[in-house]
Amino acid sequence: MAAEEGLDTEIRWTHVTELSDPRPYLNAGELVITNGLWLEECSPEEYVRRLREGGAVGLLFGLRHSVADVPPDLPAACADHGLPLLVVPADVPFTAITQYIADTHAEIKSARLLESIERRDALISAASGSGGLRHLVTVFSASRHAPVALANRFGRLLEVAFPGLSTADTELLSQAARDAGQQSEVTLSDGTVVSALGVSSRGEPEFTLLYGRPFADITSMEWGEINQLTRFVSISLSRQKAVATMRHQFAGEVVDMALAGPHRAEELAARLKSFELNPAADFGVLALSLRNPGTAGHGLGEWVREFFTDRGIAAIAPGVWQEHLVIADMGSEGEEFSSLAKKLFDELRARPRVTGVAIGVARAAQGHHALRGGLLQARDACRRAGRRRNGGVVVFDGIQSHELLVSMLDPGTREEFTESVLRPVITYDHENNSDLLRSLRAFFAHDGRLSAAASELHVHVNTLRHRLERLEELLGRDLSRMEDRTDLFLALRMADGM
Repeated sequence: MAAEEGLDTEIRWTHVTELSDPRPYLNAGELVITNGLWLEECSPEEYVRRLREGGAVGLLFGLRHSVADVPPDLPAACADHGLPLLVVPADVPFTAITQYIADTHAEIKSARLLESIERRDALISAASGSGGLRHLVTVFSASRHAPVALANRFGRLLEVAFPGLSTADTELLSQAARDAGQQSEVTLSDGTVVSALGVSSRGEPEFTLLYGRPFADITSMEWGEINQLTRFVSISLSRQKAVATMRHQFAGEVVDMALAGPHRAEELAARLKSFELNPAADFGVLALSLRNPGTAGHGLGEWVREFFTDRGIAAIAPGVWQEHLVIADMGSEGEEFSSLAKKLFDELRARPRVTGVAIGVARAAQGHHALRGGLLQARDACRRAGRRRNGGVVVFDGIQSHELLVSMLDPGTREEFTESVLRPVITYDHENNSDLLRSLRAFFAHDGRLSAAASELHVHVNTLRHRLERLEELLGRDLSRMEDRTDLFLALRMADGM
């Protein structure tokens, strides 16, 4: 009889009362059922105002045999306050109405529960299948009739079920994901309000769920399904990481193949493809070392690799020697590799107990044939960074050390030079159980200072002098001559693998 526009409002329950002021006992969303006995105590206007203040969503007035019609002022009061007014004849008991509403509620809850179970079963099926994240997102979006996307902690969209998403809207979603340490909302160009839900694992951001509904419209049942989705996504991401970690245990072979030279180029190209790296790409190459490697804990290489892959850059980061070497497929990446290296340095330095971070960045390696040079450049630059008091990032800007110069020779040439220069001493030490080569190492390690070298070897300085004289005789060299000293130093460095 009044405020018909509110007839589609959900009725949470019924409230039968004849009190003139039922506000203390009303709950929001209730339909008030009354015979109007309160009319002796207050006016229809005052009564309807109190119902509205109490959160009632409707008024059902039951006629009596003594009251054959609705009080004349009641429809107008309901219309003024936007409260729907319903009327039932005297022969309809209130219990029939409350029972009908109770039955309807039970049917609705049962239907919603069945739908929820079906949606959850579909999610379980998607999670256990081979479709991965894409299938999970697609199934959830279709079941909830709402767009959904997943993004990593850097805002890169992993999977998207937003039809017709523009470039500008994609950037909005990425920004929302980057800012989703706490829950936030963003409005797309078509007016869709998206809720950004940051999900963390062990206190660190893991991913962001972008859901095409405002927070205020998400029901408790939806929240339950969202929580289930995020758990399945976490499991799927963990599974992907585990597979990647197992596969990248063999990434060190790529470095071995690259350093071996041209004769393993074809094998290197195939192995790069197995790590989703394009052999013809422009590669970014860096070397990373820590003053105290134990401070970083286990999994540093995996953490470094994810630093790049989370930004959409395919990369490997094997631990080789005392360093981690990164080979990254920069493709059409807009950001300079050296800038990424500086960000990596900053993030590493911010990690607890990590000190003395040194990063060396090579020139861009154009194709897999150039990787050997890139790796050697990166290692040389890393050594220079490591000599600084606080480490840092050094970008290779030219050959500045004999170590790099020698390492750029092919292995066969280095081996031949070492053999030609040192073979007589190596043979002598082996046959006589002597320490001539070890004495030469100490001599060079202490810049030719006999007393310091003798102290390291725990021998008298005269003993060391006699050993070096014997070495000179065997090799036909004179350590007082710079030319001979240089040949012996380089041969010894090559023998020790630089």
